[in-house]
Amino acid sequence: MKYVLLILLLCAQLIFPQTLQQKIDSLQKAAETLPDSAKSRICNELSALYRNVDPELSNKQAQDALTLSKRAGTTQQTIQAMINLGICQYMQGENTEAFTYYYEAKEIAERIGSKYLLGKIYNNIGAVYFNLGDYNRTLEFYLKSQVLRQEIHDREGVAASYNNLGNVYLSLGNYALSLEQYQKSLDLKNELRDEAGIIQTLINLGTVYKYLGDNTKALEYYNNALRLSTDAGMMLFTSTALGNIGGVFANQSDYKKSLEYHARSLVIRKKIGDINGETVCLINMGENYYELKNYAQALRYVKSGLDAAKKAELSESGKNAHFLMSQIHEKMGNFQEAYMELQKYNELHDSLFNSVKANEIGRLQERSDIEKMLMEKQRYEEEQAKIAADKTRHRNLIQYFSIFLVVLALFVGVFFTGKIKMKESAAEGLAFFAFLILYEFIAILLDPMVDSISMSIPVMKLFVNAFIALLMTPVHDILENALEKKVIKR
Repeated sequence: MKYVLLILLLCAQLIFPQTLQQKIDSLQKAAETLPDSAKSRICNELSALYRNVDPELSNKQAQDALTLSKRAGTTQQTIQAMINLGICQYMQGENTEAFTYYYEAKEIAERIGSKYLLGKIYNNIGAVYFNLGDYNRTLEFYLKSQVLRQEIHDREGVAASYNNLGNVYLSLGNYALSLEQYQKSLDLKNELRDEAGIIQTLINLGTVYKYLGDNTKALEYYNNALRLSTDAGMMLFTSTALGNIGGVFANQSDYKKSLEYHARSLVIRKKIGDINGETVCLINMGENYYELKNYAQALRYVKSGLDAAKKAELSESGKNAHFLMSQIHEKMGNFQEAYMELQKYNELHDSLFNSVKANEIGRLQERSDIEKMLMEKQRYEEEQAKIAADKTRHRNLIQYFSIFLVVLALFVGVFFTGKIKMKESAAEGLAFFAFLILYEFIAILLDPMVDSISMSIPVMKLFVNAFIALLMTPVHDILENALEKKVIKR
């Protein structure tokens, strides 16, 4: 009965759309009377719902789901709990911890053969590599995820994959491909009525147009995302939209307006514990104060941003912070500090450059390995296809030979019944049956050739088969007369 209640609850959510808080309340109420196996699923769903509202509660629900699922022995919910915990760590900038959860979940998912969960895990591993700036590994895992999701017709997953591939192409400066992937994602998410996904993709489309210099189009997408996320209570998306609108105003040199939006975004980032977003906000606000020539405030915000970047292991953001601090110190006449910050910037720049070069070498090696793997896979598939074709040919030969023996036995049997008295109508029926079997046998043998000649067009195939039947008519008449003479007693 408890499981029936859970199913009814989930169906009701699909039929009657609820607000985020209503969904949370209804799930929490249902969980009170459910056994551990079902309760772990509820906790995982709550973790996902809290993700953009209260990351701390999201983490707690995921921990509860992990404990309950292990106690109940529900492996799939255990994997989902690990995925949710990995997402929570990722959002807090704890990339190493996120990897730990994802790879542990990956090992279990591979063991039970769950393509659906593996698609999620590959996607999330790719997201961590994207955050670390390793686009080669990002694409590898995103594409693995997309292939699995398409294979099992996971439309929500495919929509997410389109969005994530758009992120990579955006970072690589390929705006045309990025727009294409984002639009595919948005179309699919609109069909699925995926509110969070729609908001995320609207933000991403706005970012592409911002980079293309179309600020009007960018603001249109960002404001739509801001309105939807505010109505839905999705604070993470609200803070992202606010920050991005601030970026557009900065591009238009309206730094006071930019500061206003970044400040609103920062409040939410701190509230939900989004260290990555907090880092970006602080540095952007420092840059705005720099442009407004308020160097003391600029220095204060950029220093805070640098501390956050170090905590989150965001090397690129840290590098940018050092460069901006060097410029600020120079404007303030602190030339020694400006020189020291520039040195730190150069050290990080060289380190990141060497890392990029190492990744390029690794990418070439991986490309070679992938090409070898694909060649081996193609060779294996060709061998398997040849083996399958040989088996089919062997089976067909046996069947054809068996049919031939049956036809031969039938004709021999008819000829050897000459001494048995038989009515003429019976003899004609027996002869007709024998020739019908013979015709069907010839039709089977010639079927591949008939398909080729007729191009598998039904009408053409009918005419070709009729022509074959006409060719057999004289032979039929001769043999029928011979049979009748043998069978019918004079």
